Amino acid sequence: MKGKKLLFWVGIICLLMMSVGVAHAQSLPWVEVWVAVRDGQTGAVIADAQVEIPQCATLPADSCTRYGVWDGTRQVYLLKVPRLEAYEVVVSRSGYAAEVRSGTAVDPVTTWEVRLYPASAPLRPRVFLPLILQAGSTPPPVYNPTAAVARLNWWRQYVGSAPRVEGNLELHSNCRAHARWMVNLQTAAHTEDPGLPGYTTEGDFCGQAANIGFGVDVFPSDEQAVDALMASPFHALLALDRRLVEVGFGSARLDTAWSGSYYGVALDVFHGLDYGRNVSYPWTFPGNGRPLPLLAYDGRGEPNPLTACPGYTPPTGPVLIAAFGEGEVQVAESSLLDGSTALAHCVVTAGNYINPNPSLQQQGRTALWAQGAVMIIPRQPLAPGKVYVLRVRTTDNRLAVAYLSAPPNEMLGQALNPVWMQVLKP
Repeated sequence: MKGKKLLFWVGIICLLMMSVGVAHAQSLPWVEVWVAVRDGQTGAVIADAQVEIPQCATLPADSCTRYGVWDGTRQVYLLKVPRLEAYEVVVSRSGYAAEVRSGTAVDPVTTWEVRLYPASAPLRPRVFLPLILQAGSTPPPVYNPTAAVARLNWWRQYVGSAPRVEGNLELHSNCRAHARWMVNLQTAAHTEDPGLPGYTTEGDFCGQAANIGFGVDVFPSDEQAVDALMASPFHALLALDRRLVEVGFGSARLDTAWSGSYYGVALDVFHGLDYGRNVSYPWTFPGNGRPLPLLAYDGRGEPNPLTACPGYTPPTGPVLIAAFGEGEVQVAESSLLDGSTALAHCVVTAGNYINPNPSLQQQGRTALWAQGAVMIIPRQPLAPGKVYVLRVRTTDNRLAVAYLSAPPNEMLGQALNPVWMQVLKP
């Protein structure tokens, strides 16, 4: 598509504003599909057919069965597929014409009876819908929650001792539903309106607890979408929480000749928090001795921390984080040194964060308070090939120190491959 403009809207999480004790509708991570296969002319059961869900080739094996398993008791092939997912069952056997059934996994058990006809039998009338492809287009990346979680863990290793997070199949399913809802309605929102088409309680459950993104005329891979979310400082702060042990990730893509191209993503960073986890503070991002994954901040995060830094215009240096534990933190002194040279920087805390949008201001303050976080923002981008020293001391004499290395230019692009996107509030 000519003239594509890179546009990505990253939404804002509803920061800790919901009660964990409230009952929410939950979805099963997967549901069962039973397929009975018979000879179309004799009605005899066929127990040696191949029953396949091709979509399962790119999904985790424990949530999606690619090939059906014959159950002699029920006389059916058993499969499972993620709930709320659209899928196709392809049934074939040597000497027979293949058959396809399509559905959406909603009910706990869906049953299909498929009749196969010998390939030599008279052709039965079929209706084929046209497939419209854009000239010169390439297939968009596929949904890959495993790769997205691995990419999030790539970011979390920059904190140092932050635990790896695991993907939760149920949370994946919820977030996939919310991402599909956003692209189908061509909107970015945390809450789903029950009065609009495609509403699900599962998708709404994810949306209200997620970092979300919405793109127009751009199809990033799921890893690149995680990079874009992590390049937004307040989103990164939530996803780096050391109490986080499980996440849900969903993405969806829509490309039609009538309405254009859309991409939606949702990363649930709330429901997998373990508040009983023993976390040592302070921690920094990046951690002591860790390299800097970014050397600049382009100002497109939302909420934007630069609204609390008068005179600061993007690009600034990267947003560095020191977290001291839940509560409001008062900073007694801070420094960022390039050798013996002190670099100008802005200090952002829950107590001093301001934003012209009252809602965004409250969300930013809540996120900072939840981890006792301090954001240190250098006025200018950092230079490659140097080592910087970050130091933050609180009024109650807690101290965070980190030696941060800026890799040479030729190394920066090897591990990090973000799709740079304009970031707007939903």
